[in-house]
Amino acid sequence: MSSYLKEGVLTKRSASAKLITNWRKRYFALTPTELLYFEKKDDAEPGRRTPLGPDASVSRTNDRGYKLCFVVKSTSTAEPFYIQAASEDELNEWVDAIGKVVGKIEDLAKDGGATEPEAAKVDEVGKEDVVDAETEGGGEVDAPTASGDATDGTPSMNEGSE
Repeated sequence: MSSYLKEGVLTKRSASAKLITNWRKRYFALTPTELLYFEKKDDAEPGRRTPLGPDASVSRTNDRGYKLCFVVKSTSTAEPFYIQAASEDELNEWVDAIGKVVGKIEDLAKDGGATEPEAAKVDEVGKEDVVDAETEGGGEVDAPTASGDATDGTPSMNEGSE
């Protein structure tokens, strides 16, 4: 069993997409202090680390009409991080899990505690507070159909590496 609070496949919006929005499937993992994504589950190094300090926020968004989307913002990173879930349940689970991590870090900061990774241990956040995507609600994101639209009616996602 991994030390991640939550993990699973989600679809992220490409940060380099300015004119054309590209969405790519990635393996995401939530730690007590960061949201990570990997191109593949078995990759040793994440493609991106998003710190979840007291300045971070997570919220649902319907940005550009994309369904089942949420955004993670942090002053530690230049760009907001747009992520799409495969279902309403999965969306709610991720937003809740990230929100709990951010809330715990905010509580530590208010109490004068450190917000460094070593200060926010997995047991402090509480794995029981976060649903594990491998046991409930996780899984693969539907691939786009031949017409270019995802099977649930969301805008198309382009496959490939970033």
